[in-house]
Amino acid sequence: MHTEIKYDIETEEGKKKALKDIKDWLGTKKYNKVIKDFKDTPVTQDQFSFLLGIAGIQGYPVTVMYEEIYGVEWEYTNADR
Repeated sequence: MHTEIKYDIETEEGKKKALKDIKDWLGTKKYNKVIKDFKDTPVTQDQFSFLLGIAGIQGYPVTVMYEEIYGVEWEYTNADR
């Protein structure tokens, strides 16, 4: 089942909501493991997006989580727009 959630991408509240939604979706234990695993094994943006997509996570939350884990801004491509 597809669910679309709107985020205020211009605010810190929007980022916090996106991260909270991922944590709620995965559960705290799995969320913390995913964070640790990605920090231990850096991946490209495409790989990151693909792997989270398998878990049912897409769009803005992927961008926010990537930026949170790696401390760099998501580099947008034509495919992202």
